[in-house]
Amino acid sequence: MSSTGAAGALQVVGSGFAGSFLTYCLTWYREQRRMIDAAREPQRQAIAGIAAAAHEYFMQQVRRSQLTRDHANTLEGKPPQFSPPQSFDGLAVDLRRARSALTLAMQVGQLTIVDEQCVTAANAVQEAFNRMKAVEKDMGARSDADSLRKFADEVQSSIDNLQDSVRHLVAVGRSRVSPTQGWRRRRSRKSD
Repeated sequence: MSSTGAAGALQVVGSGFAGSFLTYCLTWYREQRRMIDAAREPQRQAIAGIAAAAHEYFMQQVRRSQLTRDHANTLEGKPPQFSPPQSFDGLAVDLRRARSALTLAMQVGQLTIVDEQCVTAANAVQEAFNRMKAVEKDMGARSDADSLRKFADEVQSSIDNLQDSVRHLVAVGRSRVSPTQGWRRRRSRKSD
């Protein structure tokens, strides 16, 4: 075999080796991204579950706040502002269901969310939820119109605090456990 033939064969073998090494590296990178995404998926689902349950809880609390204000108006002889008095009928059941759903979502989140910043944000949601439950327990002592309005204001303030905590959790989750993306998609997402 001549030196030109050996050099050509060596070049072919070297090119094959370089090509297979490049393919291996690209495949390894793709599989690493897939494994990271697979590890992040349960965390994303837990955060989404918390956000969905919190939204339902917010809706029931707003309804409760409005009905409490209407009850205060009725005690003063004023017409209801938001809804007829019979709207209270299913409120307790709906509110209890929404509270239970958010409690369950928070418990699942405690087991599933492992990213440090997401855990901190989820703990803030839990603290805001605990404050909201403490405000709810205080409802029994309210019987006159002014104390009912004050209770409705406390509920609204607690709702706002809980909503802010959930928004922050979603924002942190988006930045920390969103699916990994290629450089092209990452650049377009930053401009959004």
